[in-house]
Amino acid sequence: MEQSHTGCRILRLQRNNGMDNRYNRQNRRKYSLKVHIVLVTKYRKQLLRGTIADDVKQKIYDISNSKRYSIIAMETDKDHIHFLISYDTTDRVCDIVKLIKQQTTYYLWQKYPNFLSKQYWKKRIFWSDGYFACSIGEVSSATIQKYIESQGQWLRIYTAPPTAQGQWVSAYDNRKDYIYEK
Repeated sequence: MEQSHTGCRILRLQRNNGMDNRYNRQNRRKYSLKVHIVLVTKYRKQLLRGTIADDVKQKIYDISNSKRYSIIAMETDKDHIHFLISYDTTDRVCDIVKLIKQQTTYYLWQKYPNFLSKQYWKKRIFWSDGYFACSIGEVSSATIQKYIESQGQWLRIYTAPPTAQGQWVSAYDNRKDYIYEK
């Protein structure tokens, strides 16, 4: 509560139109666009380790900041990278992927020319030609984020709803066999 210059109390009410901050708002647009993208190294070479993996992730963060994308989750495995990205309605997924592949390839070849020329002797390439992209709904965002963050490790995937006893059924995946527990 505030007081006006006349001494009367001013009560300011904040209006809640039932909106939450799960959505982006810009001009007359309200949206929530998220996509899970997977990029694979050319010939599935296991190059995304150590400093190269860190440099690729940092470069993708830099690109996303400059283009006003938002990286929600990102993790590398030996030969591919997963990331969950939020983007604007004016952007196309194919353009986002093209930009990230071009700029990370150029950056890596500037930083590691000797190492990469031994891996790829013909051209200055790093990524395979294709990519995987899957738009996601808000419900599965947390699940996909956990999956991406656990790349290169054992995965623990929770299934809903819980059993009648209130226990979650989970599956462990070590990329070879599955063990189910209750």
